[in-house]
Amino acid sequence: MLSSWTLRELQRRTKSHHADVDLVQLQLLGRVDTLESYRRHLTRLYGFHRPLQSFFAADPELGSCGLASPTRLVPLRDDLISLGAAAVELASLRGCPLALATTDTPRLLGWFFVAERMGLLSTLILRKLKRRLAADVYDSATAYMSACSSQAATRWLQLGAILDRRTTMPGMIDRIEGGAHEAFKTQRQWFGSFRTLGHATRASAAAGG
Repeated sequence: MLSSWTLRELQRRTKSHHADVDLVQLQLLGRVDTLESYRRHLTRLYGFHRPLQSFFAADPELGSCGLASPTRLVPLRDDLISLGAAAVELASLRGCPLALATTDTPRLLGWFFVAERMGLLSTLILRKLKRRLAADVYDSATAYMSACSSQAATRWLQLGAILDRRTTMPGMIDRIEGGAHEAFKTQRQWFGSFRTLGHATRASAAAGG
């Protein structure tokens, strides 16, 4: 899946972020033990992807390859509604901070890189959810993770092709990298870091004991 030179380079340049953000996703979704914790994390995912949605259609090339389609928000909305969320509640959910101009394409591509990279863990997380969720919940409220699992490889390759075309311009890779670092930082602030989650889990266990 790393046939793209730009994807390989971005993976190398942003490697310091990967372990923490990946462990957080595995911790939050892969270890859900209640419907409330599952719904809470899907709500966070909705808030993370929602601000990006308004930028998906800003670039015709992104739109033509499928990255502009609302494949993140639609299944997330369906899952949350299946878990009892009201449409009016979803409309009022706070999104993560994202200050971008539609003309700031390099930074936006950096954000897309981070958002698409999150989908690469989806198959592993889906397996974990199947073991932890009741069968009826798994069947009715995993549309988001199932969509990520089935589309992740294709979308990753599509993004790589776009990035390779864009990085022929001087200095473009550095600007995309800047957007990616910004997105990873926001991701940690939005979902938490593995260290802070670990402290919270241990504190909760101690209080329960």
